[in-house]
Amino acid sequence: MAKIEISNSPERLRAAIESDDMFAWEIDFTTDKMAWSSNAGRILRCEPEQLSDKPAQRFFFLTDLDKMRIVQEFENLKQGQVKDYALEFSGYDSLQKELYWKMKGNFDRGTNGEAAYASGTTKNITEKKRLELELKLATERLAIAEEAADGLVYDWNLIANRMWRSSGFTRLLGWQAGEISEDIDGWSSLRHPEDEERLKSLPSSYDLQPNDRYILEYRVRHRDGHYIPVIDSGRAYRNQSGQIIRFAGITRDNSKHKLADTYNARLAAVAMASHDALFGLTLEGIIETWNPAAERLFGYSASEAIGKDVNILARPDQKEHQHQLLARALASDVVTPYEARRQRKDGTMVDIVVALAPVRSADGTATSISVAIHDISERKEWAQRQLSMARELAHRNKNSFAILQGILRSTLRNTKNPEDFAAAFSSRLHSLAAAQDVLIANEWRGTELGALIKLQLAAHLFVEDKRVEFSGPVISLAPEYASPLGLIFNELTTNAIKYGALSLPNGTVKITWSLQKVDQAPSKLLITWQERGGPKIVSKVTVGFGTTIIEKGLPEAVVKNDFAEEGLTCSIELVLNRPNT
Repeated sequence: MAKIEISNSPERLRAAIESDDMFAWEIDFTTDKMAWSSNAGRILRCEPEQLSDKPAQRFFFLTDLDKMRIVQEFENLKQGQVKDYALEFSGYDSLQKELYWKMKGNFDRGTNGEAAYASGTTKNITEKKRLELELKLATERLAIAEEAADGLVYDWNLIANRMWRSSGFTRLLGWQAGEISEDIDGWSSLRHPEDEERLKSLPSSYDLQPNDRYILEYRVRHRDGHYIPVIDSGRAYRNQSGQIIRFAGITRDNSKHKLADTYNARLAAVAMASHDALFGLTLEGIIETWNPAAERLFGYSASEAIGKDVNILARPDQKEHQHQLLARALASDVVTPYEARRQRKDGTMVDIVVALAPVRSADGTATSISVAIHDISERKEWAQRQLSMARELAHRNKNSFAILQGILRSTLRNTKNPEDFAAAFSSRLHSLAAAQDVLIANEWRGTELGALIKLQLAAHLFVEDKRVEFSGPVISLAPEYASPLGLIFNELTTNAIKYGALSLPNGTVKITWSLQKVDQAPSKLLITWQERGGPKIVSKVTVGFGTTIIEKGLPEAVVKNDFAEEGLTCSIELVLNRPNT
């Protein structure tokens, strides 16, 4: 088999590109180098230097969970006899936005069956995955609604402009499947022309209330020609960017009841199924109805709430204001939704959005007041958390710049030529980046020790090296320990590969950690790095910047290096300044 020069790969890879969401690549196993297509950086949204030809960088854009799995699966496929392969995995871009990828390719094998090259394409399938998840959710909800509802259940996919209808389509309107097109135009053709014009004059269905629910009334043509008045109620569903992508709901026959009776029944059904707290008040502010969502939100059962003044939900200083809002609702058609805080049964407060509207009889007289309350406490907490994370990020960035300046100056002082400086500085820079990755994945709440250690070693080892053994419990550490510990393990790994146990085939490294807790004293973290089977240590070890990082990179830790003849043993003792879980 003719040898393919890696320098020709860009031309071949450019020819293999099939779409803007796909990039191509090739690995030459004889030189253990990788080539990327010219659009790879744009698709991955990464810096050019991340597209390295080094083995350890081939899967840099995968998530930590998928990285070890895909690396192992790829290695197994390479060692087997398969030619073509396809793998799916999750990853992220430079902004830590989660993405999904599908990799397809083939191995070029020699006469002995051994893989000489691997080439293929990697495609962004994020939107496909999201749509599959949304479709699964829609299917489950619609199955429950079809069983429980006596009407026509529908699901309109705006992206595909296709409307799924339940068997109620035949029961309610007499039409068989396939007689009316499945797009929105097919459904619109059944609506009464006068109602169609009226519906077009209503506010856009993209301009919905905060809960994205809607209720419409119109007439639909039966297969035998007459029109049936219906009530259409449902909800809009949005993607992560806030764009509405689906409408799902139920259409009920309204011909057998008076408009007022049907309206009340519909509101009662919506109230019972709603995720928002809905309840009715007398004109004096006494609770008359109380839906299950109100029970969940405020802690009062229906029997406890009905008959009580609505002020049971208000602090003493809010009671007068709450009755003023009721008066405003009676004096107009609706009180514009506003944010407020209300009190639960247990005394805790909850952030909400409140909407009020009067219920009027046929002659326009107000008979009661409807209240809709949407819980926004999670949104408020998330906004506060985002603010805290932004402050934490700014603080961490300042610390990172300080650490980076220190590493730069010390590396310059302790290296003799540009090549050594570039290798040492790049390794330490990647170590800092890996520690940042762990913190970002945990939303800056801290780092898990085992994951931090394994990620640092993964930057130097292409596959899981059987010579390295890990042992220790799950230990969560405060964020400030991530960068110093990351640098320490980066230096230990680099030294082991260059001079220590990992420089020989039979050398081993055993990494263990444990947590000691005595009475009320702070916890003490014990970490041991033990090398065996490497070159014998016969002379005094030179103390360089790498050794300084190991011994003094974490000032509050006690670090001891034992350079015994059989190999290095590094022990780290650290008294933790925060409780650990």
